Amino acid sequence: MSTSKTSGCSPNRQKGQAIVLVGLLILVLFAMLGLAIDSGRAYVDRRDQQTAVDAAALAAGDWYENFHDLYGSTLPNS
Repeated sequence: MSTSKTSGCSPNRQKGQAIVLVGLLILVLFAMLGLAIDSGRAYVDRRDQQTAVDAAALAAGDWYENFHDLYGSTLPNS
């Protein structure tokens, strides 16, 4: 039984095809993992920045409530 070279792909030519597909899928998996890590880190950074801004606003309000002078007076009004 002989096969001609023009009768389609032989099984030997398709043996390495799965390795290429697995390699591409691993690349996609790492890209998705990187996106998840980056977006999670961005969420944590935004939350930390919002906490810092809230603390600064509360500190400024406390300063104004206690000193009534924003020009550097260090004596509290009792």
